[in-house]
Amino acid sequence: MNTVVLLLSKQALPNLSFVKLLKAQNSPIQRYILIGSDFTEKNKFHLHLIEALGLKEGEYELWKIDAESYVQAKKDLAQQLAQAQHQAAQKFWLHLTGGTKMMAMAAQDSFKKHSKTTKSVQLGSYYMPFGGKVLHKIYPQAKSKKIAQLDFTLKEYFGAYGYKIKPQAPKLSPTQVEEIWTQLQTDNFDKSQAIKMAKLPKSGDFWEEIIYNFVKQKYQLEEQQIACGLEFKPLDGKKRGNEDGNELDIVFLKNDQLYIIECKALNGEGEEQKKFPGKTMVYPAIYKAAALSQNLGLNANNFLAVACPISPTASSKKRINVLDKEQNVQTFFAQELAETMDIDSILKIK
Repeated sequence: MNTVVLLLSKQALPNLSFVKLLKAQNSPIQRYILIGSDFTEKNKFHLHLIEALGLKEGEYELWKIDAESYVQAKKDLAQQLAQAQHQAAQKFWLHLTGGTKMMAMAAQDSFKKHSKTTKSVQLGSYYMPFGGKVLHKIYPQAKSKKIAQLDFTLKEYFGAYGYKIKPQAPKLSPTQVEEIWTQLQTDNFDKSQAIKMAKLPKSGDFWEEIIYNFVKQKYQLEEQQIACGLEFKPLDGKKRGNEDGNELDIVFLKNDQLYIIECKALNGEGEEQKKFPGKTMVYPAIYKAAALSQNLGLNANNFLAVACPISPTASSKKRINVLDKEQNVQTFFAQELAETMDIDSILKIK
């Protein structure tokens, strides 16, 4: 029997990466042990990982140990390992990336001792730095190896951070999108005719569809890796500040990293609509784009795509650059996309 042992923490992606790596190597997993603490239990981090892994009740065990005391954590683990089911013949795959340092050290020493005193038990312990590009084997023989990308789905990724998702399917065909994109360029990025052609519920939906098609075609993404309109809510029902009535316009995964594109189709402002809507629309949208990735991982990438017939002035460009840098957002305009016709020249995904 093969048993995976995972230490719980706020960042669930490393644990998900480790399990996906085992499955990619066709390693059968019969049992999961999730080791947490008072802190992880209070924040329900085990639910995040269960959602991401698609586990059901009875397919995993949840252990709780002391997070700060090495001595107490070892006692907690010894009590669990003394139970009959852990004496049976099995191999433990212990993943040490999560938890506190004390939890990781106690787990390594406890499972190592258990494997040496119980002849029917084998142990392999591993560490995978955040980002999942290298797997380090710690025991019984130290070695490291590079791993290929793991191709997370949106459901897995959002589940790992404690969210359930409801992705929307695109409403326009690629041919329709191409016709609308051509018309938008012909109209110097005035959205009036594009809205009429799209016949979608919201006036800016056509712009989301355009960006979605550019991204999906360029990177050849599967349906499970990209969405045009994605609603997400916390698994535990508690709002965290970024999901109250919001949805992500464009969200996709590439090279196991999350990319979010907020889309804005705007008019000029003023009586003749000839003034760039920086203060009223674009600057606030940059703040919103930054906020949307809150609680979605350390490596989430934020973009703002703007379609507007009025180009920003030199002072507006300067202000946008400052805000982009402050908020870790990259703003780009439809004019830039029309000039390059290559979304990757703007997103620059490595």
